[in-house]
Amino acid sequence: MTSCMLLLLIACNSYKGVSGYYSYEVECIGNQMDGVQVLKAWGSGSSMKMAIEAAKKEAIDALLFKGIRKGKSVCSMKPIIVKVNAKEVYADYFESFYGKRGLYKKFVKTTKQGFLKKSSTSSNDGNVSYSVTVYVDIKKLKRQLINDNILQ
Repeated sequence: MTSCMLLLLIACNSYKGVSGYYSYEVECIGNQMDGVQVLKAWGSGSSMKMAIEAAKKEAIDALLFKGIRKGKSVCSMKPIIVKVNAKEVYADYFESFYGKRGLYKKFVKTTKQGFLKKSSTSSNDGNVSYSVTVYVDIKKLKRQLINDNILQ
């Protein structure tokens, strides 16, 4: 009887698993002839809109500082900015660049059909995660960085 009760208590106890925090790399989907790279990026946020904005920022950040290593080989493998610690050296610039009215929005677009909901909520923070198809205009982005004296 005691073992049956113990089994019942264990079976009725809801699972309180810890949601894993996965880091997904930005992935190359393709390269358009006009200097636009098509990427798959992941973003998380408290709403779909915030998650999509996070994915856009992640795509730009990967192009600028990390390079694209996953997916098709037609995308830039090397980062656009190769200066060591450039993100820290130009911290004020990039804080504004990625801010609410950020300049990054001029260089990145998404399409409605490119959203893939990865998970509805995380058990701890309630964030939603999305995979987003992102189009980044590399030519315009580089031109802007040169005009702003970030690139030579």
